[in-house]
Amino acid sequence: MDRLTLTAGAFCLLISVAQPQDFTILTENRQINVAEGGNAFFSVKPSAAAGSGGWDYKNTTTNIDIVVWIGSEFRFRNNYGERAELFLPNGSLLLKSVRVSDSGDYTVKMGPTGGGADASAILTLHVLAVSPPVKKLSVGGIIGIVIAVLVVVALIIGITAWMFKQKICRTSII
Repeated sequence: MDRLTLTAGAFCLLISVAQPQDFTILTENRQINVAEGGNAFFSVKPSAAAGSGGWDYKNTTTNIDIVVWIGSEFRFRNNYGERAELFLPNGSLLLKSVRVSDSGDYTVKMGPTGGGADASAILTLHVLAVSPPVKKLSVGGIIGIVIAVLVVVALIIGITAWMFKQKICRTSII
């Protein structure tokens, strides 16, 4: 009887191990923050080999396909080929020189090589605007300002002295 229990237990264990697992996509970071002009890396890892897939971008007003692939062949769309790089076989995406307008949701969809249900994951990119650098005055600019202030002060002193002299001259005539 113990042998039958042990055999039944091993059979149940074998069945649970042999059942196919759902195809999923693991993400390293679902929220990605990058300064404007930097690079955004959308790191993903499928739970099994992916035979096909694609990335698309969506914000409040736009839905754009970025890249699609089947096997090792891929095609960028909407001029993303200039700024994007796809890493196969895992399907990770690198978006270069990001702009504030790139902020939004990026969806990756993949299908397993052996068939079965597709999986998807959404990663959100926040591009942080970089404030323009504060321009500093050159030495020549500072010297120019100092000279202009000195000329204005000299004019004020000169006009005041002339007016004072005119007043003295008028009072002595009377």
